[in-house]
Amino acid sequence: MGKIEGIVKMTDELEFDLIPNAKSVYEVTFDWAYSEDGPEDLLAICGNDVATIIMDFDKHLEAVLKERGTLYHVYGHQIFVPFPSLRDATFLIEGFYVNKGVEYMTVFLMKECQPKLDKVQLKKKHEWNLAFYLQDDAVALFLMDDQRVALVCAQNDAVAEDFNAVLRKRMAGERVPLIDEIEEAPMLEIPEELLSDFKLPPSSQFNQVTGQLLSDPSIVKASRARGEIDAIHDEELVQVIVTEDLDDFFKKEKIPFEKQNGWLVSGAIPKAKREAVLSKCHNESLTDISYLFYGSEPTVTYEKKQNQSFWNKLLTSYYYPVFELNEDGKCIVLVMDGQVAVCLE
Repeated sequence: MGKIEGIVKMTDELEFDLIPNAKSVYEVTFDWAYSEDGPEDLLAICGNDVATIIMDFDKHLEAVLKERGTLYHVYGHQIFVPFPSLRDATFLIEGFYVNKGVEYMTVFLMKECQPKLDKVQLKKKHEWNLAFYLQDDAVALFLMDDQRVALVCAQNDAVAEDFNAVLRKRMAGERVPLIDEIEEAPMLEIPEELLSDFKLPPSSQFNQVTGQLLSDPSIVKASRARGEIDAIHDEELVQVIVTEDLDDFFKKEKIPFEKQNGWLVSGAIPKAKREAVLSKCHNESLTDISYLFYGSEPTVTYEKKQNQSFWNKLLTSYYYPVFELNEDGKCIVLVMDGQVAVCLE
């Protein structure tokens, strides 16, 4: 095992994005001669406390994770491995330093990373952005390929310094327990403003409004998230409202539909075709919102969009559906380029 050459609090602004609420960052420098010396030290520091591992997307890495049967998700062109086993954590951390396929890795310890939806300003307009935060009293290690450092990220200096003390002891070979059980993240919250921005009814019209992250859609392949979406509700998928560009697909699958104000409104989806339909709807959410209705058909009207940009007028309908659920009805709306399922009941 190597040695620590120094632990220094970072005060300068970093050239790359870290965790949004990591207000305290310490740089730990090791005495490695080569980056291949890193895995033993990092695995000793992490112990059995790894909650989430995040890496840049790499198709070869994805193929290996599939082959190993490792649970993973692809969010925003990054691979997320939640609650990895010690075997999987060892494989990933060793591979990061030895195989050189991924440039950055973030390892959340003790508590799963918490997804949040933030409204950010990009140039002259505001957009919704998905970000991953530290939960209270959790820490994360930010690792960089070919560098003999690790960044300890925490919400404040007290948490970071407490972990640095544990880090030193673990590097010295001591067994230092941190927690009894790794904690899951709270359910994704859907802000009221997001509902308004995507022309959805306010939360007061529903008994429950929740959110779920979805693996990235695809332009050419079947959606990775088709099974994730299908698992949300057991009830019959009685209707979907999607872009009318999918008319050829619904004709091919022999699913009845009609067109209304630039939208395709389907009949009930047979169970055998459900995942195929969900895959198409999810992939189409890259260009426009998709609406999935379960249990009973909703009451739907249409309103004209205001202040559309030139490209939106070309790519999407001039109208948007306004729906009201029946008492036993449920709805999933795929928004933010298919990154988020808004679940309404």
